[in-house]
Amino acid sequence: MKNYFTLMLVVVGSFCSHQNLIAQNCSDNIIYVDTKLITDSGTTVPIWISKQPSNSICATTPLLTIDLEKIPELDIPAWLRDNSDVIDFEHSFPLIEKTHLLDSSNPDHAKYIQDADYQIIVEKNFYGITFKDLKIGLNEVIYTKMPQSEYYKNYKRAVDENIFHGVKLKSTNGFIFDKHNFSAPLLLSIISKLGIKYGQVEDEVEQDKCYFQFTFINNDEEAVMKVSYKDKVMYYDFSDEPGRAKSKTMNKTKKEIIKNSL
Repeated sequence: MKNYFTLMLVVVGSFCSHQNLIAQNCSDNIIYVDTKLITDSGTTVPIWISKQPSNSICATTPLLTIDLEKIPELDIPAWLRDNSDVIDFEHSFPLIEKTHLLDSSNPDHAKYIQDADYQIIVEKNFYGITFKDLKIGLNEVIYTKMPQSEYYKNYKRAVDENIFHGVKLKSTNGFIFDKHNFSAPLLLSIISKLGIKYGQVEDEVEQDKCYFQFTFINNDEEAVMKVSYKDKVMYYDFSDEPGRAKSKTMNKTKKEIIKNSL
């Protein structure tokens, strides 16, 4: 047992030394993993690390950091689904929210916001729902009540049916590529930023004041989510694979866009 423990220390120590040397190579698209949740899942940190895609762990301090750009694009939804139970969402929520947030001071983003408001206010081409009523998954689960192991097993997607400006939300069994999907973590990251609590009956009063509007712009190529709460109004792009929104790289062709799936 002593020799095994010593071996594990050597493995982890060697790995951490190597990874800390490349910590500066992390991209902007990262997510954090909680080592305690790894051990709580019934495995060890070294074993979990050994199963990760090559070079995907770009830092180990202060948090175990996964660089999603180092994971093949088509494998990201499955990675998120299989590892949702060990993700440190408390620290990852600000990263997820920021990735999708449209910044009005950015000219490109401002155009997205302007076009989205035109569709919502003038064309009435949107789907609106309160935070309290928004559910996700095939079983229409209230996403604030689902265990985090379920966060990436089902998604919601916006669909423009082109009938009387009918935008609809539909549940999906897993992530669907090239569709306008959004996940429970994206929604939770937004309400976390807004400071809206959940879990108690009295919280539903504030939840009912938060309003989501989903619409399409640019011939349905991009999907925008408008969130209104009290005096705050924010816009999010969830085009293509959730993660790095199309607006962040809109000067590139679709094939050149680095897609992720938070």
